[in-house]
Amino acid sequence: MSRHRQFKRDIEEDEDYEDFDPMEDTDSPDYYIARVIEKTGPAHKDQVLKALQANDWNVQAAIKVINAAKQKTQKPAQKASPQKASPQKNAAPAPKQPEIKVAQPQIKIAEPSKKLEEDLPKLDAKSSSTEEVKTPHIEESKTPILSPQVSKQDLNADYPDIYPDIVHDGKPTVNLVVIGHVDAGKSTLMGHLLFLLGYIDPKVMHAYERDCKAIGKDSFQYAWVLDGTTEERQRGVTIDVACKEFSTENREVVLLDAPGHKDFVPNMISGAAQADAAILVIDSCQGAFESGFEGENHHGQTKEHSFLARSLGVSNLIVGVNKLDMMNWDQGRFLEIQNRLNPFLRTVGFRDNSVTYIPISGLGGVNLTSKPEIPELASWYNGPCLIELIDSLPPSQKDAKKPARLCIMDSYKLSHGTLLGQIVSGKIESGTISINDKIVIIPTGIKGRVKAIEKAGHSATKAYAGENVDVVLKDAEGDFGLVLPGHVLCSELYPVPQVKNFKIKAVTFDILFPVTREQNLIMHIQSLKIPVKVKRILQQIDPINGKVIKERPRCLTKFMSAILEIESSRRVCLEKFSNCKGLGRVTLRDHSETVMAGMVIELLE
Repeated sequence: MSRHRQFKRDIEEDEDYEDFDPMEDTDSPDYYIARVIEKTGPAHKDQVLKALQANDWNVQAAIKVINAAKQKTQKPAQKASPQKASPQKNAAPAPKQPEIKVAQPQIKIAEPSKKLEEDLPKLDAKSSSTEEVKTPHIEESKTPILSPQVSKQDLNADYPDIYPDIVHDGKPTVNLVVIGHVDAGKSTLMGHLLFLLGYIDPKVMHAYERDCKAIGKDSFQYAWVLDGTTEERQRGVTIDVACKEFSTENREVVLLDAPGHKDFVPNMISGAAQADAAILVIDSCQGAFESGFEGENHHGQTKEHSFLARSLGVSNLIVGVNKLDMMNWDQGRFLEIQNRLNPFLRTVGFRDNSVTYIPISGLGGVNLTSKPEIPELASWYNGPCLIELIDSLPPSQKDAKKPARLCIMDSYKLSHGTLLGQIVSGKIESGTISINDKIVIIPTGIKGRVKAIEKAGHSATKAYAGENVDVVLKDAEGDFGLVLPGHVLCSELYPVPQVKNFKIKAVTFDILFPVTREQNLIMHIQSLKIPVKVKRILQQIDPINGKVIKERPRCLTKFMSAILEIESSRRVCLEKFSNCKGLGRVTLRDHSETVMAGMVIELLE
């Protein structure tokens, strides 16, 4: 699969909110266009854009202009075919039109599970039982921007298994994100690993080495394997999430290199949301680990990245204690870092048996693809090397039997190469996608069929939950230019719900200020970022057993678990966590700080 053609985020997108109304998203003209089409029904994008520009981006004024234009075009048709026509005496009776019956998809309602899988830091899901539901009725879309009016019961119906048991061909896939504090050596580590595995041409690496020396950055040559943009190379920091694929003896690995700087945490969230496992890279140099762990106000990116990764579904963690060669392979320093990290990782929900520590040198290439021969390290470490740990990671556990859900990371059109036409890229969170499947993209309402599928750079006839793919569409009906990262490609029979109000079970991070009712936040789900408001804090609950501690608390402080009602600024694609984990996890941030993470337990409206 090609690297996602990343949408650049503004470097200051999570800062300086003093003059920003978080309940109005003005990031893109497409948002205003979507709001107009949502009210007027089908309309050409250029027509809507002109109406908005002529009215200084006033949505209501643009709606009036579009509706007035529609009425003018409809009047001639009404005059040409009046409602009451005088019958002709000798006219033959009109032929009776055949009755057309449209079969409605039936969704079998599964029995509610006794509990949801524990998938948040110290947070189970035993509570939040929902009322008994009836068989949902799904109506066909009539507008390009979907705003389905369905009952709360339909929204919270449990999905049936609609695909048979899946038998994968070849090696299972692991989506692996690399996280950690800025300058911990993440890109250098993984770039050197790819080079040692033979995925980077020596001539290319030689060119990187030459160019890095020319600008006085000798140690950046391996980082350039993943930091491919001019801005990233000039600044020496990762900005976008880089995506590469490689194989081990037993796994197909999709590598996601996430940025470490706090300004780019939204990009890190987008990468971690696609991952099954993570490598947490630690700079072991004296003072560097402490800075990454504590940081400003005890909010170093080592802590924040670990919390976010766990809350986004990552359960297996490799802790790479990097740059230990600069500490003369000191076992005492290795154990010191391990002893400080372990209690925190337990706090955020990682089990001891799912966390593995390994001493490495990303720049020196030590302990990456073969066991170390350096006496200072070999004398006390005899465990597996990094590639062996990656090879033993559990594969993706996505539900391939449920309705198809592909979270779009990118959309584009190609007129040359192996893939031709309208293409969406992303990770399949549930279900199966096959050639000729009927699909719909929510919220645009674009319908079509699957023309071709590409995964790991190879053509395929099917793709399964947990895989990153490029999907080529055919017979697409609608304006493809409206498709954005954060939209969802799904089965036409089982479209993803869209809601503005929903309940979450959440746990707060190590926050400095309490969470209160009516507080405005920014919600991240997959690659989507949207303003939301804490409408109500319903219950504070015990993080271990889920029992209610307090009804309607006034506020939440650090490391508290609670049930909250959230209201978003517009309809957003969400699922109950029990139906689709990838679309049922949310992260809430304020300015440049992570506030809490949660799972969706009920969709309201």
